[in-house]
Amino acid sequence: MAKKDNKGRNLHTGESQRNDGIYMYRYTACTNMAKQGMNVKVLQYIMGHAHSDVTMDVYNHIANKQDIREEVERYARVAGN
Repeated sequence: MAKKDNKGRNLHTGESQRNDGIYMYRYTACTNMAKQGMNVKVLQYIMGHAHSDVTMDVYNHIANKQDIREEVERYARVAGN
């Protein structure tokens, strides 16, 4: 049995052992759910991750400056400033 890297590729040949298109849809769906404010524990359950830090590290990233601006404005509204 060939050894594989963390992306499912055969270390000897570099060939992928999975359908990367499906993972692209999974990544996009999870990213969109995180951006909409879904609870991380719910998102963790949906994605099947053992730990929520995996969900946060992989999917909950800052896409652009507009995301930063929106989060700062949202915090200011919640904090009453």
